[in-house]
Amino acid sequence: IIFKFDFLKLIMLPLTENKLKIICSLREKGNSYFEISKKLSIAKSTAYKYSKDILLSRKAIARINKNINKNSIRFVKNYAVEKKLNKNIFWSLETARVIAHCIFDGSVTSDAIKYTNSSYELIQQFIQDIKKISDMKPTNIYTTKGKYFNKFQVAFCSKRLCNELFNYSKSFNSTSNLTIIPKLVFNSEDKIIIEFLRAFWEDEGCITYKGELLARLKNKGLIKQLSSLHNLLGIEHSLYSCSDGAWGIRILRNGKNLKRFNLIRFRYALVSRGQNVGILKKNLFEKIYGPVI
Repeated sequence: IIFKFDFLKLIMLPLTENKLKIICSLREKGNSYFEISKKLSIAKSTAYKYSKDILLSRKAIARINKNINKNSIRFVKNYAVEKKLNKNIFWSLETARVIAHCIFDGSVTSDAIKYTNSSYELIQQFIQDIKKISDMKPTNIYTTKGKYFNKFQVAFCSKRLCNELFNYSKSFNSTSNLTIIPKLVFNSEDKIIIEFLRAFWEDEGCITYKGELLARLKNKGLIKQLSSLHNLLGIEHSLYSCSDGAWGIRILRNGKNLKRFNLIRFRYALVSRGQNVGILKKNLFEKIYGPVI
């Protein structure tokens, strides 16, 4: 007996209601589209089609990001090479901005540079800055779908580029005591100091619905350095400690000081939590305070 199967018809058979529920359930738990396709023996595109609109919890997003980092590390170990840079990295506004983003919302290891943000514009700015200082293009760009907005991560795999950046700081982990703001920032003209602080406020700062301007890190030494940079621009602020061991900066909200803070001003960053989640920080600032000239 010879059985003939029409595999095209088999592939195009509609999914059962039960399998659709399983696809959604796996996605809600933080499984990637690839993991879902492997577990259910379906195409990755099918997994994406039926679960792309699932709203993910923070736990699910954390699981997906953890797997992305694992895959990225494995990729880097296999493919990162001593790629010759087209030019040496000189001190510039773009270099200062890259260093700031790597410290606050990014990372630099022995062979990879990464930057993560919910603002696609900030990701693109980071890509253009790296291109300008080193002529490098990104190795990977990842997107994670969230409840209110997507999160993006860009990675550059280059041991030489990483070594160049380590000339400015021994570490780029904002919780490490080895991480410092380079002296070059303090000795730079105001426009570079402004750009460095803007990167800090875009990555770590928040504006509450009451208009409070706050930013915090789990690194007292780094906060004190940031405080000194604010002083160089004449921006009045206070420091505060948190119950979890973090330290923060609070901007004083009088008219003259808000005008000084507006030298930094938000551009592309999104509000990440609270009743204004998902809107641009600069729009919330203008909604509360109006145009500060």
